[in-house]
Amino acid sequence: MRFLSRLIAAFLLLICTAWGDEGHHHSLTEEEIAGDYEAATGAVLVESVGEPGPLEVPCALVRSHGPFCWGEGPEEAVENAVTLEEVARVALLTTALEPDAPGLDAALREKHHERKHGPGAYYGQP
Repeated sequence: MRFLSRLIAAFLLLICTAWGDEGHHHSLTEEEIAGDYEAATGAVLVESVGEPGPLEVPCALVRSHGPFCWGEGPEEAVENAVTLEEVARVALLTTALEPDAPGLDAALREKHHERKHGPGAYYGQP
């Protein structure tokens, strides 16, 4: 399961951001769970999104919870959720076919992000 988590995180980062490991966050502590659970979960989401902001990082996986997806409107949030589900499916299939498959190279991840979402984007739909 650890490999699957790493693989899903790599694919998630490909979709959501090209800023390395910012998609990783801490697991909730026992104190956070026993205390203001909702506020602690929100803090983890803010930690996951990081500096790029919620429009650049439209989804996050919270350990032992599940996915959170958002967008500028409900339609975009659903599109991001569907995309995340598909990425998770591909990650599962990849793991089934090749359990020791390496994660995505940082340079390749950044290239894919920048060519579609960066300031000089030239690939994909506007």
